Amino acid sequence: MNIAQQRHLLQSELAIGESTMSFLETQLGQFLMGCARQECEQAKEALRHANPRDWERIADLQRQAEIPEKFIAWIDEAISNGKAAGYRLNELNAAERSY
Repeated sequence: MNIAQQRHLLQSELAIGESTMSFLETQLGQFLMGCARQECEQAKEALRHANPRDWERIADLQRQAEIPEKFIAWIDEAISNGKAAGYRLNELNAAERSY
């Protein structure tokens, strides 16, 4: 991948990260993150009280927490990747200025 392609990819990742952070500041973003966190907490609480021999119930609760956990992880990953891309773009810009 040449420098121009790398820069384009990094700019895209940065834009996605910034868009994700902006989304989380909206009412919808806050609502969805709240729902995801609440679903995870409810499933974890139910798991704490589940009969350890009731493997079907435990599996159901694990599945119940899986989707919101993934949603939260995807949001976190988009933000982290965006920040990393921003740092990398700054490094590329600094390197180009020093030539």
